[in-house]
Amino acid sequence: ILLLPESTFNDDDLKPVRAGLDESDNAFAIIEKARGQLLWADEAEIRQAAGMAEGNPRVSWDPALAEKLLARNPGALSLLDDVLSRRGLEVPTPRGFDETYPGLDRLWRLSALASIRAEVLFREGREQEAFDLAFKIVELGRRIQAAGGGSYYYTRGLSTKKLGLNRIRLMAARTSLPAETLLTFVKRLDHYRADTAALTNVFKTDYQLNVRMIEDLAEGKLPGTNAPTPSIRFDVVPGVLKLTTTKRLFADCTRVCMKSLSYPYARMPRNEVPKASRSRLALMLGRNFVGEMMYDVTGGHTVGLLRDKCQENVQLAATQLVLALKCWTLRHGTLPQSLTALVPDYLVEIPRDDWEGQPFRYSVERRLIYSVSSDLADNGGKALDDSEFEMGF
Repeated sequence: ILLLPESTFNDDDLKPVRAGLDESDNAFAIIEKARGQLLWADEAEIRQAAGMAEGNPRVSWDPALAEKLLARNPGALSLLDDVLSRRGLEVPTPRGFDETYPGLDRLWRLSALASIRAEVLFREGREQEAFDLAFKIVELGRRIQAAGGGSYYYTRGLSTKKLGLNRIRLMAARTSLPAETLLTFVKRLDHYRADTAALTNVFKTDYQLNVRMIEDLAEGKLPGTNAPTPSIRFDVVPGVLKLTTTKRLFADCTRVCMKSLSYPYARMPRNEVPKASRSRLALMLGRNFVGEMMYDVTGGHTVGLLRDKCQENVQLAATQLVLALKCWTLRHGTLPQSLTALVPDYLVEIPRDDWEGQPFRYSVERRLIYSVSSDLADNGGKALDDSEFEMGF
């Protein structure tokens, strides 16, 4: 590729930190050894089983299917305990976005089976055990997010965490446990807010993967291959890929995203994220056509992780609120007229909606708590996404 002279820049601040766990401390080795041990539903039952694990209200609970899945996997809960007994979970250093992640499928199946087992325990009257198991799912999700595997691991960890939080909310609506016990659950959840340190490392990991992809293209390699590809000839047109300029685009985007983590979505400095030329004609007439095209395609995914962070905190806050409202109901026989009634006996403060930074919204008439969503509009809790939470009691 013909590259015009470019000034260098320093990206030492964008090197991810590896925990460097010994094999004896690393749960990844356990997951690797679990190949073939976790069996999921038959093809005809996959949607039903997934809906049961997720607590989907549109999917009915099937006791026979739950029993079948758990009988297929008698060692699943022991495996989960073994994973959580290790000091941490650290995956091998990612080499590219096109890697396969077989361990993630096993981890999701493990969390789904645990969610189904928690519901079985709850229906058997073993409610404390059921809640403890749901908290283990949340902890597993947190560890997957911090495993050093980039955004793919982080989002899958978020999905796992969501399984556990959904199960906690569903059980909270029906539980007969005393209010004092439920209040301990509220406090336990404080530990599981979005991990900004882990997410910072995810941004840095993804940046390094993007840099590798850019450098591969500069050498005429397709992503995921090691050999030059003669059919990819960017050197025909001068300035089609400016290596340092493209790296700087990704670096600036990454730094803005990291800086944004301490803010709710409405106050994040998203306008500081550099933008690629939006029209194809402008891109083709520019002096960094391939570089800006790559950034245009993948930069939005980086910014999207900020939305994931907000949704994660909303899910957690909603779970704490459901538990606190259940405590109030157990003691008073009815729901409070306002969330402020929960402070300070049940909550230190009303949880804030991480989309706009304001307290959660509440409708006692509809038995609903809700946040705004990424559009930052208050639609009265009528959104079609994960921003509204029916209490069920």
